[in-house]
Amino acid sequence: MSGKPTPPSSASPPRAAANPSAWANSSASAPSPADQALKIFREGKTDLLPRFISKKGKPFAAYLKLEEGKVTFEFAPREMKAPAKKKAAV
Repeated sequence: MSGKPTPPSSASPPRAAANPSAWANSSASAPSPADQALKIFREGKTDLLPRFISKKGKPFAAYLKLEEGKVTFEFAPREMKAPAKKKAAV
């Protein structure tokens, strides 16, 4: 060995291990990620899954749907808002 430091590799650093306690806080009645993975392959769609985060940082819920070999989001129908009140003519 020449004693020279080796240059850093171009490979990405190893990922941190997943937190095994992350699922410990979920309720016992909530389906596990493994159940949802099986469901998407068997039925083509998961149950409504909460805790997605949008690019703007807002949380949302969606179904995962398998279409033509790709996984896509399917959103739950939105509730209708009440019509806006009209301003009184002055």
